[in-house]
Amino acid sequence: MPLVSIIVTLYNRKAFIKQAIESILDSDFQDWELIIVDDCSSDGSANIAQSFEGRDPRIRVFINEQNLGQFENRNYAASLACGTYIKFIDSDDLIYPHGIGTMVRAMEAYPSCGIGFDDEHYDGSSAFPHCYSPERIFEKHYFERGMLFVGPLGSIYRRSLFEELGGFDPACGVAADYDFNLRAAARKDVVVFQRDLYWYRRHEGQELVQKAADYFRLSFSINRSILTGSDCPMNSRAARLALDNIYLLNMRKALFRALKMQLGTALSMIRFMNPPLRLYFLVFFPYRMRRKLKL
Repeated sequence: MPLVSIIVTLYNRKAFIKQAIESILDSDFQDWELIIVDDCSSDGSANIAQSFEGRDPRIRVFINEQNLGQFENRNYAASLACGTYIKFIDSDDLIYPHGIGTMVRAMEAYPSCGIGFDDEHYDGSSAFPHCYSPERIFEKHYFERGMLFVGPLGSIYRRSLFEELGGFDPACGVAADYDFNLRAAARKDVVVFQRDLYWYRRHEGQELVQKAADYFRLSFSINRSILTGSDCPMNSRAARLALDNIYLLNMRKALFRALKMQLGTALSMIRFMNPPLRLYFLVFFPYRMRRKLKL
């Protein structure tokens, strides 16, 4: 049984899929299986993936009979996995040779952790990897530097926890990975490792680029749900302050939109959030000042 199940979900990525697979084959960590699930591509992507299947017995290619969509397909692909860990690598991205091994070694060093991800805002204060409790990672995420926004490419999941949580929630749309990170981090310890383990390719065909407005609404709703729910690992006061931060951050974004004469967008954001009246007074107060004044 492989230690890691690498999963590549595929939909119309003919220009990129060959490089993605080759980057996996070039990894300095080799105890893996590669599961590729094509979601009814129409551009020949599946043929390219299948050309690798006969070269390495660790590679399996599946073609869906009907299109499932991004996160439904990720969940289906994960159901085929046998490894201790699940590692998603998107079909338009690359993993560097040391990437998978670095992630696996971090997870192996901390068996209590259910999820690992890279620290995109590392300050150089201590050596990696770092292990955080659910309460501490929530504090760092909401009060310091937003650590739980990392997508599947920068993350690795313990398969048992992924299955326990039911995988990604497709109802969360393009923010389903963020929702999963919060649910996983609320349940188990988290390990954080260094960045620069992969190349995230930016292009106009990405779903997140196309659905930025949806991401705002979905991520706001996810934050509100986790911070007001019983699974939140922070105490009630910290959770309230965190939710205030989310409101105020997005209220400032709406104000910025208004200053750029995007009044319709700004009003739409405010109406969707429906912030408590007391927050309008605090919108210009930085978090540290509010905390000092106990506002």
